[in-house]
Amino acid sequence: MSQRDIDGPTADDLRAKVFRDREHTGDWRVEKMDDDSGIEVALFSGGDARQRAISYADRMYGEFDEIELHPYHRAPPLGQVLDDLSRSGIAVSIEAMPCNTGYTFWLGDSGDIEGFGESIFDLVLGLCAYAIEHFPESQFAEQYRGKTL
Repeated sequence: MSQRDIDGPTADDLRAKVFRDREHTGDWRVEKMDDDSGIEVALFSGGDARQRAISYADRMYGEFDEIELHPYHRAPPLGQVLDDLSRSGIAVSIEAMPCNTGYTFWLGDSGDIEGFGESIFDLVLGLCAYAIEHFPESQFAEQYRGKTL
């Protein structure tokens, strides 16, 4: 257990935070941790969401920090990627490595396009990248090219 765990939240942790929602473009959030490590959350949507979030934080808490967090990068579900590869006529085979060390995959009818992912997330990203690179004219490449994963 670290010293921070024993001492509890710092004064900075207890200040309200105002930030752009990481999943829903245009939305803003106000989050404030209480002394018991619970969190109060307020969500704001619409054209003036940022200003309303700032006004709320100022009115409710007086002091707050406006922070910037990077958006979440989410990969599509593995099942969806496998279905989309199949619909595009791209053969895929996946093998789980022993002791949870990752996944090896092969693409194409001959299985000569090989890749590796340490996690399911990496597997999905690898499948997408390799399919786009090696099958650039496929329906899959058209569907996934340019998507931020």
